[in-house]
Amino acid sequence: MQKAKITVSGVSRNSDGVSRLETVNTGTFTEKNGYCYARYEETEASGMSGTTTTVKWNSMRCSRSLRKAARMPAITGRLT
Repeated sequence: MQKAKITVSGVSRNSDGVSRLETVNTGTFTEKNGYCYARYEETEASGMSGTTTTVKWNSMRCSRSLRKAARMPAITGRLT
């Protein structure tokens, strides 16, 4: 496990148009069993303070897991 600067970029489209979001956090990066893991603590700016986010990926799949006091569902998608 090594310290890492993690940048998450996203695009949201709705009837009002397109919004772009980018967050930069300090966290950790690990490779294990063919997967890469990036883990960081959410900030108050995200509205999810106290939540740990883990992003897991390999060449075919990406998933995101949020962990707070109560377990939250994972968000999963395919890499394109």
